[in-house]
Amino acid sequence: MWSNYRAGVRDHIVLSAHDDQGHHATPRTADTPVESTAPQMHAVQDQDNGQTLEQALACSGRGELDRPSVFTSRCCAPTVRIFDALHLFGVLRAQQGRHDEAIELITRALAPKPRLCRSAQQPGQRALRSAAHEQAVVSCQRAIALKADFAEAHYNVGNALHALNRHQEAIDSYQRAIAIKPGDVESHWNQSLSLLASGDYARGWQQYEWRWQAEDFQRLPKFKQAPWLGVEDLAGKTILLHAEQGLGDTLQFVRYASILAAKRARVLLRVPAALKPLCIGATGVDSVFSSGEALPAFDYHCPLLSLPLALGTRLSSIPAHVPYLGVSADRIGKWQGILGDRGVPRVGLAFSGDRSHSNDRNRSIPLERLQPLLSTTGIAS
Repeated sequence: MWSNYRAGVRDHIVLSAHDDQGHHATPRTADTPVESTAPQMHAVQDQDNGQTLEQALACSGRGELDRPSVFTSRCCAPTVRIFDALHLFGVLRAQQGRHDEAIELITRALAPKPRLCRSAQQPGQRALRSAAHEQAVVSCQRAIALKADFAEAHYNVGNALHALNRHQEAIDSYQRAIAIKPGDVESHWNQSLSLLASGDYARGWQQYEWRWQAEDFQRLPKFKQAPWLGVEDLAGKTILLHAEQGLGDTLQFVRYASILAAKRARVLLRVPAALKPLCIGATGVDSVFSSGEALPAFDYHCPLLSLPLALGTRLSSIPAHVPYLGVSADRIGKWQGILGDRGVPRVGLAFSGDRSHSNDRNRSIPLERLQPLLSTTGIAS
């Protein structure tokens, strides 16, 4: 949904770098098991430590995240300064959710190697994925301290601050990422969500148009007709409004159809098949089509979530004429037969969304958490 930030975590971790002997360090992300190929390891002065590290690498490569910890005390003692060992165990600690230890180990690895600043945000990336947002801010800011123009770290800080509802700080972090990489789609898009959450609709809806540059949106249907963004007179014209995101977004933004109808436009609506019966009764809509159905001729089209931009929506002008959705008498009669006579008020609870959604943990609530509400007397739920 438009109100849920795109929680992408940037995985650009290790810059092309060299150890003290000039050997190339293979770049890797926090999620990638470290390969156990001996030739790719840095030269280790102490043979025992080298063998121990190789055993740990092999365990990591097999996905055995707990076993390498038995080698930690030898390779990561306070006096040891072997980059491979410190970096490996820092990554493992991040994968295990032990972020404080991860930061300490990776910081020690980086101390003599300022060019490896991207590694410093690895715990932050892991913290973002596990919703440890305060920790993510701290870790990514350490990376920024080593490299001020690290766009990915500024972007990740913005994501963490957005999740913490610190929207002005998030906007500023995204802006720093944009200043470094002006064409970065995700930074613009996520900044738009923080702008909207903070009530800055003028800038927020404009920035939200960056979503059309994202890979996910390249798969949506294209139309030969011109898009309508509020400029052309719609009187006597036919416009197609079309769903672009989730079911909830479609139901929220179809409210704008009545405004276009008031401009004397003929309004066509294209929605997922599951919503067609409900949207047939939407105020201002002349005809409803499900995805894949043939469409009649039309003059303009507009994605539903571009309507606030096209109509200059501000907090004070959000359409609030309700109800704007209607249900046929047949469907009302069917459900009255199922539910029986209404003795008490009926309340419907929507508690779960698409389990495969990347941000589902912030969208769905376990049913057992709602049990106290379901037990409320005097209400049918």
